[in-house]
Amino acid sequence: MNRNVSLGLLFSMAASAAMLGRAQAPFSVDTSFQTELISQAVNSVVVLSDGKVLFSGQMMYPGDLTWRGASRVWPDGTRDLGFPGFPASTGGGGIAPWNGQYYVTNGLVRRLMADGVVDSSFIMMNNGPYFTSGQSGGYHVYPDGRILMSGGHTLSDTLRGFIGNYGLIWFSNTGYLDTTMIHRRGNGALLRFKELPNGQFIGAGNITEWEGEQVDWLFRMNSDGSPDTTFRTGVSVGSAKCFLPMNDGRVYVGGNYRRSQAPNDTIELARFNVNGSIDSTFAIPVFTDDTLNGPFIGPSVINLYPWGEGILAVGQFRYVNGEPRSGICVFDSMGTVLPWFDDCGVGLFDDGFLVNAAIVSVTFDTANQHMYVCGSYWDYNDGTTNDPGQRFVSRLHLGNFGMGVQEENTTARREQFLVFPNPANRSATVQVQLPASMQRNGPDASGRGRLRLVLVNAQGQVAHEQAAQDGANTLDLSALSDGLYYVHLAQGTTWLSGAKLVVE
Repeated sequence: MNRNVSLGLLFSMAASAAMLGRAQAPFSVDTSFQTELISQAVNSVVVLSDGKVLFSGQMMYPGDLTWRGASRVWPDGTRDLGFPGFPASTGGGGIAPWNGQYYVTNGLVRRLMADGVVDSSFIMMNNGPYFTSGQSGGYHVYPDGRILMSGGHTLSDTLRGFIGNYGLIWFSNTGYLDTTMIHRRGNGALLRFKELPNGQFIGAGNITEWEGEQVDWLFRMNSDGSPDTTFRTGVSVGSAKCFLPMNDGRVYVGGNYRRSQAPNDTIELARFNVNGSIDSTFAIPVFTDDTLNGPFIGPSVINLYPWGEGILAVGQFRYVNGEPRSGICVFDSMGTVLPWFDDCGVGLFDDGFLVNAAIVSVTFDTANQHMYVCGSYWDYNDGTTNDPGQRFVSRLHLGNFGMGVQEENTTARREQFLVFPNPANRSATVQVQLPASMQRNGPDASGRGRLRLVLVNAQGQVAHEQAAQDGANTLDLSALSDGLYYVHLAQGTTWLSGAKLVVE
């Protein structure tokens, strides 16, 4: 099951809802939400049906002597003291919704009920015959609740001949080893994997051989787990941590890795073609980080999400292409850094032993117009407010923010989007060069709306809007106050391109 939800639809819903209520600057930190955690990392967040929030990670509250894998908090972030500890609750890694319940990993996969407490009808995997856990990996949830889990684990199913170490293993929706499937293995651990739109999987680990075939550390599998030998990336060092597939077969891969073709080039984010080659139409960004130690020694991209026609990347980094982005950054489909989260993000978590400044994952609560970021950090700066009370989980306002569909529309790619002069005084010129299919001021073939130039101020409010045309567009700035603005080329609720503009 592909568990990616189109954030374009979610953002469009949020934009409509926000117009009915009190406007908030998009992605401003909600200072009314603060956790009581003192250590160390929150890796996944889900908003429960009653408004409470469930955390999964490696956590401590004041007075704790041992780690917590899960915590439940009230809508303001304060700890829900009625939430039980292990073994009635569990967690550590990613949370995946399923059928009104949630799956979560703590090395093994468990199923939680709607309130975050363990569902005992899904057994501890080690309690079943034939399976003994080893090195943990990732997991995938099928629509019927079955689980596909990776890592490096031991099977002892002598009846069916699955004996020894396996890296990709199927389980029933009650937690027992699925004896109807062919489990797969290689010469190392499969640490992470993700389903592709065609039902195949992309995976990564310290593996050079899979089911008898030579593969790279980043490789592709068929839907039954067998190797797809037509996909060769050359990745041979490092860690690919996250994947964002596209419907045309290409896939974004984040992490910190190198290829044998370019052994001195470290990649944190790239887009790969269907055959595994690097997609040169996406400019590989340069990430830098000044954090010295910790599990996310950086820089590294830890998670990826669709963002209109581009992507949202989170992880351990302080600058992207020289621009300040503390753990969170947005790119267009060509690899250009967009203005969102400029000079924003998280501060250092330093307890004397561990130093981190990482965002690990993002959750969108469009019903309440919020976006949650979580990771290993102290402080959150939204560009206007720096709140030192933010610890490990922060809630941001979606505001009157709208975006388009998840899939990249190649006909909408910009060839040129320039704003000059910059800074500007009474007027500015926006030079737009559009593909031939869009060189008219009307709906495109898919029925989307007219092209517009939209100026948004630093508070997220639309300050000026006008029709856009191919070529030179003049912006009248005489009625605007001095300050920072964002100029967007928009079609419907989709931002196609954007740039910062300073009015003085």
